[in-house]
Amino acid sequence: MKNDGNKVAQENSELSNTNSSNKKKVAFLQNYKVPIILTAILLIVLIICISVFVSTSLNIFKVEKVDGINLGETQEQVLEVLGEPDEKNEFSWKYFDTAYKRNIKKNNKESFKGKLITIEFDENNLVKSIIFDAKANSNGEINKELLKVELVQKELPIEMNILYINAKVYYKDGSYRNDYADVKELNNDSYGEKEILFSNGWGEYRENIEITDHIKKGYGVKGKLSDTLTYTLRALSDGVIHSVDYELTIDGFGSISNGSFYGNNYPWEKYKHNIVSLRFSDEIISIGDYAFYQYSRLTDVTLGDRVSIIGKAAFQDTKINTLVLPLHVAFISYNAFSNSLSEVYAEVNEWQSGWENGCFNDATISYN
Repeated sequence: MKNDGNKVAQENSELSNTNSSNKKKVAFLQNYKVPIILTAILLIVLIICISVFVSTSLNIFKVEKVDGINLGETQEQVLEVLGEPDEKNEFSWKYFDTAYKRNIKKNNKESFKGKLITIEFDENNLVKSIIFDAKANSNGEINKELLKVELVQKELPIEMNILYINAKVYYKDGSYRNDYADVKELNNDSYGEKEILFSNGWGEYRENIEITDHIKKGYGVKGKLSDTLTYTLRALSDGVIHSVDYELTIDGFGSISNGSFYGNNYPWEKYKHNIVSLRFSDEIISIGDYAFYQYSRLTDVTLGDRVSIIGKAAFQDTKINTLVLPLHVAFISYNAFSNSLSEVYAEVNEWQSGWENGCFNDATISYN
C-alpha cells in the first residue's frame, strides 16, 4: 500500500509539473503573441518592398532611366544603365518590353502598342541619339503630343552656321528623345535671346536660346559638305569662339576633292587657324590637292583605314609632328607633307612605288 501511495504521489507531482509547464508556455505565447505577429507582418512587408524595388530598378522602360544616358557616352556606359540589348547592329541597339516581344513572337501584323528604346551610335561607338517610344506600334505611326522641351545647348555662338542642336524632348505618353535636332530657323547675326525652330523627326518645336560669343567644350557645329560627306567642328575647351582650339571630323564616304577647304567658302573658314586636330572616317578613300594647306596650328591627324590617295600639298605648312600611315595608302604626292612632318609610322613593311620622292619632306619613317 505504501508503494501504491508513493506511485500516486509521483504521478500527481509529474502532472503538476506538466500543468505548470503548459501554463508557462501559454503565458509565453500570450506575452509574445502580438510581437511575433507584428514581426511576421513586417517581414512580409519588407519582402514585398524589396520585390517592388528590384522590379522597379530593373524596369528600363521609363523616362527616368533613359534620361540617365547622355550623347557622347560609350557603349559600356549604356550597358551599365540598360543592360544587354534585345537586338543590335554596328550602329544601333534596341530594347523591347514584354508586349513588344510578345507581338514580335506572334508575328502580329495588327496594330499593337509596346515600348521600344533605340540607342544610335556614331563611327566611334559613342551615343548620338536616344529614342524611347512608349507606344511603339507595328505600322510605325508617330503621333506624339508635346509635354516639354529642354535645350541641352542653352547658348549658341554667334556667326557659326548652326545646323544641328542637342535637345531633349518629352511627350505626354511617356516617350522621350535626346538627339541632335535639325535647325530650321535661327537668326544668330547679333547677340541676345533669339527664337530657334528645330525638328527631331517627331515634330517641329520652338524655343528661346541665347546667342553669345562664347562656346563650351564639346559643342560646335555639324553640317553637310556633299551628298556623301559631313563634318563636325567641336570646341576642345570653353572660351571665346575665335580663340579656342577645335577638332574637325570628316565623316561619310568617297573623296575630298582638290582645294575643297583652301581659299574661301567652306564652313569652318573663320576657324581654320584654330583647328589643332583632324580626323577622317574609314570610308574616305582620297584627300585631294591643297585640301588642308596652311592649316597653321594643325598638329594631330588621324587618317581612315581605307584612304589610298593623298594629293599635292594636302597637308603642307601644318604642324603635324607624327603620322600613322594606314596600310592601303598607295599614292602620296611629292610635297603632300612639306614643312610639316617629323615622324611617320607606316603600316606597310617598305617604301611604296606610288609614294613620290619628297612626299614626307625630311621625316623619319618607321615600317611595320
